[in-house]
Amino acid sequence: MPGTRTQRRERHGAATVTTLFRLDPHPFDDDASNPALPRFDAALARRMGEIAVNLASRRGLPIAVSIVGEQAPLFYCALDGSHANDSHAIRRRQNTVLRFGLSSLAVGERFRRAGWSLQSQGLSDDDYALDGGGVPLRVAGAGIVGAMTIAGLDSEHNHALVVESLQWHVGRYALALHA
Repeated sequence: MPGTRTQRRERHGAATVTTLFRLDPHPFDDDASNPALPRFDAALARRMGEIAVNLASRRGLPIAVSIVGEQAPLFYCALDGSHANDSHAIRRRQNTVLRFGLSSLAVGERFRRAGWSLQSQGLSDDDYALDGGGVPLRVAGAGIVGAMTIAGLDSEHNHALVVESLQWHVGRYALALHA
């Protein structure tokens, strides 16, 4: 199935395929895939992080997730199977998001289309990343207030899981307003 990531599991000599989650066919449009939040604070950061952790846990995904505000880290969780270098990848993606105001995946796509590298733009590979997983957090009327970042999967799936988590959060908030 196109756009679906699968994981192979061996079971008594027979291979079974488990679908992890389906990719949105157009997940890279930052305006469409990055909904504005009604507000942002430490409690909401924790709730958004918990949504990502719950989605990943139910799917058996070995991720680390981080949410930072403008001034401080607000949430971090590394699930079983995640790697020590995921925290470094998260920091680099967060730096990219906060510097450019776009998802790290969108920045990477723009760099590739322009034929640029981080070094050609005076940026260090140690401090910035051009792969997916970092998404800016926006509050309507206030602009970017932080970043949510996931590491542990491939670039597109890291990005898609952040977007899915944000959409769950915004949808839950919208339902509460109408209840």
